[in-house]
Amino acid sequence: MYDFFVINSCKKDFRKLSREAQLFIRHNIFPILLKNPLAGEKLKGNEFKNLYKFGVRFKAVDYRIIYKIKNNELIIIFIMIASRENFYKKLKRRA
Repeated sequence: MYDFFVINSCKKDFRKLSREAQLFIRHNIFPILLKNPLAGEKLKGNEFKNLYKFGVRFKAVDYRIIYKIKNNELIIIFIMIASRENFYKKLKRRA
C-alpha cells in the first residue's frame, strides 16, 4: 500500500469542497488510490507528463483528482482536487 502527501494548494482545494464531498472522497476514493494508484488515467500532453487523474461523480457534480506517483518511494503526491468546471485551466496554471 502506498503512502501519500498532499501539497498545500491541494489542501486548500479540498477545504473548498462541500463537507459531504470531502467525506466521500476521504473514505471512498483515497483508499482506492492508495491500494492501486494506477486506477486513474495517465494525462496526455507534455505539460501534464507523469500526472494521473481520477474522476468521480458525487451528487451530480464531477470531481477530478490529479496526482503523481513516485514508485521508488511508494508515495502518491496529490496535486489538485476540484470540480470539473474550469479544472484544466486551473491545472495549467498550477503545473
